[in-house]
Amino acid sequence: MSVLTGYPVGSKLVSDLHKEGKLTTAQTIRTTSFSSNSGPMFILGSVAIGMFADKKMGFVMLFSHILGALINGLVYRNYKIKEEKLTEKSIQNSPANYKIDFSESVLSSVNSILLIGGVICFTFVLLEALTTNPLFTYFLKLISKCGLDSNFINAFICGIGEITKGCLMLSSLPLTKIAAYTICTFIITFGGISTFLQARAFLKEVVPAKIFLLQKFTHALISSIICFLLCLII
Repeated sequence: MSVLTGYPVGSKLVSDLHKEGKLTTAQTIRTTSFSSNSGPMFILGSVAIGMFADKKMGFVMLFSHILGALINGLVYRNYKIKEEKLTEKSIQNSPANYKIDFSESVLSSVNSILLIGGVICFTFVLLEALTTNPLFTYFLKLISKCGLDSNFINAFICGIGEITKGCLMLSSLPLTKIAAYTICTFIITFGGISTFLQARAFLKEVVPAKIFLLQKFTHALISSIICFLLCLII
């Protein structure tokens, strides 16, 4: 579901399974390592076709993203903490006894939509305040004097904040295809502060922030390496 629907559905579903007693804390942490993913509509439609006008790029990035998630899951497969036993909730909420409360489902969905929208708005405002700050402008000038591309650094920082804004800025830069593919894959897979805050809203009671950040970083690193290698082959 996380692969099909994108951020932050995977994190919410894992959180729900833990609350229902179907996953222990250790199992939940292991599961988040491969179930926090971007959806194909965003990677193929918004980024590849909408921003870069390159459908091939979308398939390369999507394959790298999904394969990276599977490999990341293998990396954390042996992650252990002090295991707790599954509660009686897991028996009460088994498929045979589980009942769907329609009003509760609608309320949960609306709350999730408001939460996601609020986090995205907050992140955009935060990035706008940062990038228009005189100190940030001065920082970019120092970067330029060091021989680095200030526009690229600006786009990358924005991408770490919010992936849509970062990818859009990268699409306007004169980068090679390999560089653009690889960097966008890293940014999309890492998810940025916006996606992190969305996921944390659902996982804060079970998955430590530093563990989740580490999982996102290793997933992004693995996916970007796969993307780079595929670009060299193709």
